[in-house]
Amino acid sequence: MMSAAAGAVGGVVGREGRCAPQMLSDTAVAILAFLQTIAAAGACEECVGVYVGVARHEAIDSIRELVDASRILCIYGACGLCRQRRLVARVWRPASAA
Repeated sequence: MMSAAAGAVGGVVGREGRCAPQMLSDTAVAILAFLQTIAAAGACEECVGVYVGVARHEAIDSIRELVDASRILCIYGACGLCRQRRLVARVWRPASAA
């Protein structure tokens, strides 16, 4: 029988069962830093790409990388920069304990 770790792509088990912190690409680190400065608003992939200076496709790949690493989440809403309603990336923060 195959273990969960052996079946995972790249050695990463999943959000709850990661073996070790995931290394992020330079683009993903830049996007995360940008999103942390506008945490309440979030930004669409086009605005993120323009800010970081990468093509839309590379911005989408890096956003996907950050979602997989549980660093950000994406919701459907208004972009904090261009105000268009589309998929918006925001910094993920765990619910505070009450």
